[in-house]
Amino acid sequence: MIALIRDGKATLVSRNGKEWTAAFQPIADMLGNIAARSAVLDGEVVVTDAAGRTNFSDLKAALSTGKSDRFQYYAFDLLRLGEEDLRPRPLSERKAVLKTLLERQGKRDRKHILYSESFDTDPAAFLKHVCGLGMEGVVCKQASAPYTSGRSKAWLKVKCGLRQEFVIGGFTQFTTRRSAVGALLLGYYDAGKLY
Repeated sequence: MIALIRDGKATLVSRNGKEWTAAFQPIADMLGNIAARSAVLDGEVVVTDAAGRTNFSDLKAALSTGKSDRFQYYAFDLLRLGEEDLRPRPLSERKAVLKTLLERQGKRDRKHILYSESFDTDPAAFLKHVCGLGMEGVVCKQASAPYTSGRSKAWLKVKCGLRQEFVIGGFTQFTTRRSAVGALLLGYYDAGKLY
């Protein structure tokens, strides 16, 4: 969610250009309080569960019921501050400016407008830890990269999830619909042996 801030007002726009300001009005109001005449932030609106994990189903439910007190905006990039275009600068520099900017937020706003921390650690161990907490995954970004719109080789979305490849050994048709599969006989390889 891109936050376009000018003169104390924020407009929230999705990456595909759809405006979401009215749906997330409390977040827009708090972003309008940022100590800058104008700024452009990149982030994500989330709702967290009791364990602090983001939960997309809870976000949809909060939108449909109007429970806006649960919305949080995780800011992870700063594209423009005032008249300065920060996109050519490395992510590490943009995030340092963003962190300083968000630290000036009022105490109430800081519960809902959050800085998305960076972690410079062993990627495999960090992903294992994140997955162990029941999180969806992580976004890995190259600290030295400039900002680019859309997906690029400078960042990866790595999801948590168990995967297994199976061999289909046979199937039966569904008894009442001939075009549907009723059952599958599946196998998998473990140490070179098919089970």
